[in-house]
Amino acid sequence: MRILSYILLILTIGAISLQSQGFDWQYSSRLPFRYPYLFAGLNGGVDYEMHDAALDLSENNFGCCQFNQGSGFGTVIGLKSEFWLKGLWAVNMQISYLTRRANFTADGYQVPFTVFDRQGKIIGHDTATFENEMQSSLSYITLELGGKRRLFGSHLFAGASIELGYLVTQKYTQIERVLGPSYFKYNDGSQERNLGDYTFGNIQNFIFTPKLLIGYDIPLGLGLYTTPYFSVGFPLQNVAETGKWNIWSFNFGISILRSIAYQ
Repeated sequence: MRILSYILLILTIGAISLQSQGFDWQYSSRLPFRYPYLFAGLNGGVDYEMHDAALDLSENNFGCCQFNQGSGFGTVIGLKSEFWLKGLWAVNMQISYLTRRANFTADGYQVPFTVFDRQGKIIGHDTATFENEMQSSLSYITLELGGKRRLFGSHLFAGASIELGYLVTQKYTQIERVLGPSYFKYNDGSQERNLGDYTFGNIQNFIFTPKLLIGYDIPLGLGLYTTPYFSVGFPLQNVAETGKWNIWSFNFGISILRSIAYQ
């Protein structure tokens, strides 16, 4: 009987360990306790994004160049909940505010011009070369649903999710810059001018982004843990309704979750 009691005790402790996500939630070895299975808290992170596009720039209905490659950093902050199905499996939901920013550059046109001296006499001819830059900023309200599984019996995990984003704001700024010659300037004496803010009329209101992620759960105390993670978002669809604009996102994030329900 004593051996049987030991076996039952070991199995009970093993089951508790499995259902408690591998963390020791026990307040005291003398007292009975409940283990948490539902957690909620905050999530935040920084995105590095690579943009692959074919966006035409025009001024006064005159096309001058096309933006193709861009990159930039974005931010995400929101609320997250995590529900543990077993000690190794969990599903999660996240509502966030996501901002994506990028800078694109493209070679502009070349303009031949005549060079005059101070007396107005023609002394030669030259060509001005221009570069165009576009700064974009897109903001979304996002809903992300996903799941994860512990690896190798540790707190390391791998997971996947799908993110649904609704476009809230969009802003684009065009800048034209003189690359050379150094003495060629605009009327205000500068070598750069802002072509103004504008909006694309063909941006998708909704966008879907599948993600793969890897991370590590770190206990901070009873019913509390934090999760640093890295995720990759894949361009399932174009950001633009017409034309090409795909975004790859690489996110470094962290969650802090506290238990809100127990068994």
